[in-house]
Amino acid sequence: MKKLLAIAVIFALVTGVAFAEANIGFTLDTRFDIRGTTASGNLPTMGGSIADAYLQGSATNDDGTMGGLVRIRANPHIMFNTTNTVDGTTAPHNHTTSGESQFHRAFIWWQPIDQLRIFLGKEKDGMFGSCQLSSWPYHRGAEGYLNFHDWGLWRGIFLGNWDTFGLAVSIFPVDGLTFNVVFATGNDAWPNDNDGRRAIAEQIIGYLQLTASFDIPDIGTVYAQWIGPGQNMETANNNGQFGFSFLFNMIDGLQVQAGMSTRLMKDGADMPMNFGLSAHYAADGWGVKTRNAFIIAPGVINTNRIHINVMPWVDLDALSIFCDVGFIVNLPEVGDSWVAWHFNPYVRVPIPGGRFQAGLKLNSDTRTVTDGVITYSIPMGLVFSF
Repeated sequence: MKKLLAIAVIFALVTGVAFAEANIGFTLDTRFDIRGTTASGNLPTMGGSIADAYLQGSATNDDGTMGGLVRIRANPHIMFNTTNTVDGTTAPHNHTTSGESQFHRAFIWWQPIDQLRIFLGKEKDGMFGSCQLSSWPYHRGAEGYLNFHDWGLWRGIFLGNWDTFGLAVSIFPVDGLTFNVVFATGNDAWPNDNDGRRAIAEQIIGYLQLTASFDIPDIGTVYAQWIGPGQNMETANNNGQFGFSFLFNMIDGLQVQAGMSTRLMKDGADMPMNFGLSAHYAADGWGVKTRNAFIIAPGVINTNRIHINVMPWVDLDALSIFCDVGFIVNLPEVGDSWVAWHFNPYVRVPIPGGRFQAGLKLNSDTRTVTDGVITYSIPMGLVFSF
């Protein structure tokens, strides 16, 4: 024990000298729920899981020009759908299924000058995304479990999120202007350098991702993206995805983002068009969020679809209360239309070092249920970090 303490002291001293900042910690997310349907004869079931359990360490060198981070995640499991409901294709932005430990985040960055930053590794939490209001910031945690959330939908409208292995070069030519060039070479599994995605020279452009943003002082931010078709493993029918959006934050307490995206189809095929509008308003202790999508997808899923979400919230210090209400109306060119809705009140109770959270999820979808049957879930969980 004395030897271990001595080694720890020496390591702490060396770390303090070599690095300007070093951090280590862990997070544990445990969950339990009761679920069922109102169908006759259906009995509720209960279950639980360890949704997240990971150790994370990070450090930056003494002059702040290089740093790294590693997050080792134990027992990861499938958390979200892998279908992009914008156009029905496979989405690359989802957690994977695995029963083994995984390097969820592992990367090194180097910024030799203020105008240039080089990143190599994997940031599974995502980088360069333009979905500033509709994706993770909408619920801020436990999406897909405590809440109803479609990662592929919102990130398929507000493009840019990159969460696989690769090399990224960021350029900051002037204040407020950023260019990011991504060379994606891996997927979201581990290891990432031996998964069959090595491209010959003429295919490299298909594996690129180009994003840009420009901050307009006191007004907002403009985003533009192009994602090569190779990132989705779909090089035959399109020339990648293009999107742009504007985040408006000129009014105190109000943020509004409007944007669109499309898949650049080959051979004159009809291009799907995806439009999004989101807004967050926050006053003193209360607020409301909304996110909306309109999708026109001819030749892919032959449909017009409208998504509407509205979520008022209130912060009572001892707990925060939210109530998310959502509707989907799908009007296909061929086949039957369908309607889905959800009602999702939930609470979060802050605790030093973590939180308790619980809610109620009610939903119905005419594609899968009849006679007004409602699916319900009562999820709850504890999260602790240090």
